[in-house]
Amino acid sequence: MNETISTKIIKWFYSIHKPLDEYRHNELNRLGNNLGMTLYAINLLYFSTYA
Repeated sequence: MNETISTKIIKWFYSIHKPLDEYRHNELNRLGNNLGMTLYAINLLYFSTYA
């Protein structure tokens, strides 16, 4: 099975040694989205109070 470069990077970053199935891929997408929204909110609050 050929893996894309993004899949290889995701598996390396999260230390996943098993094949990346659809469930794990969706969970990593959800985790990334939640982390992105949290960092965006922190960034927005920080710059709105100290700008």
